[in-house]
Amino acid sequence: METRLSFKGFTIVSCGILKRELSYLKDIGFLDADKILYTESGLHANRNELKSQLTKRLEDAKQFSENVIVVFGEKCHPDIDLITQGNRISRLEANDCIDMLADVKKQKEMSGKEYGSIFWLSPGWLDYAGKNRYVWERIYKDYLGWEDADAHVNFGTYRKAIFLDPKPMNVIGEIKYDEYTPKNIFDFSDWTHLPVVRKEVSLDRLRSLLSSCVMEKQSTNYF
Repeated sequence: METRLSFKGFTIVSCGILKRELSYLKDIGFLDADKILYTESGLHANRNELKSQLTKRLEDAKQFSENVIVVFGEKCHPDIDLITQGNRISRLEANDCIDMLADVKKQKEMSGKEYGSIFWLSPGWLDYAGKNRYVWERIYKDYLGWEDADAHVNFGTYRKAIFLDPKPMNVIGEIKYDEYTPKNIFDFSDWTHLPVVRKEVSLDRLRSLLSSCVMEKQSTNYF
């Protein structure tokens, strides 16, 4: 019988934009980490605040576990490797949260000839960030200060948006989507003037990236 990989002895530190996905993996028993800590969602657009919150979460994580897994991509902050350095810390080998759900090969399969002109979305982008604001609104309107005209110009370089919908969460964990309605998608489409196409994905890539961090640490400890 195959031994199930365990995340005991690890605390996860993640961007809040992947809270749905990580919570689901915890609920089904895959992610049995000691603790899961989150920064606010969308802080890649507010680098100073991201560095501050991530540094604090890493300090907190070390109080809970010997090892820490960081769920941030290399494109989330220019100094991400410096912020997350240390023998006790491992970071997922991915570009960003979208790459954690669908790698470049998968993205090309889904977008075909339009790859390169697609704006990618995950559930976390369309969640509420408090004060009746979506996460994408906090990113573009609050942090970047975009007005409607800025959105028209900048999103005009894309042909459409593809929304990555994790199938197991949608099918098995329907209650998790109670507050998630077509209005979330419509509001994004209305502001960006982009049609939004839904594409189902599994959580296999995210699971694999998380598992690789544990296996790498186990291999290092063995030798």
